Amino acid sequence: MTEKFTQNIPANAATLPYYKYYLQDMAKVDPTARKKMVQAPIDPKDATPVQDRNDLLKPGYLKTEVGYCQMPDGTAFMANHLKMPNVTAEMLHWWFAWHGLESMRYVIWNKDDHYDVVVKNGTENLFKI
Repeated sequence: MTEKFTQNIPANAATLPYYKYYLQDMAKVDPTARKKMVQAPIDPKDATPVQDRNDLLKPGYLKTEVGYCQMPDGTAFMANHLKMPNVTAEMLHWWFAWHGLESMRYVIWNKDDHYDVVVKNGTENLFKI
């Protein structure tokens, strides 16, 4: 198990109504997906360039659903097909509005890898992963 990062946990964390979620174990990673993620980077030609991001909205699957690489322009590509049965668009809208309001909310999303999120002027999200 990885060591928990606690530097950005607020002193009053235990008093927050959602602190109980921080204490819960995270869901286990699907072994098949994990195996794909720890493999060597994919060929960038198999990645979806950011300019084609709307391809995510098309029916069916993209060439790469799980993998990572550095793109020719120096940016990074990362894909992780995550099945979330019964999750609605409204739930996702709520989550992405809610979790950016306080760092602890972002931490409970993935306490092993997320440590802070900052929202400026209510419109610009700067994620630190």
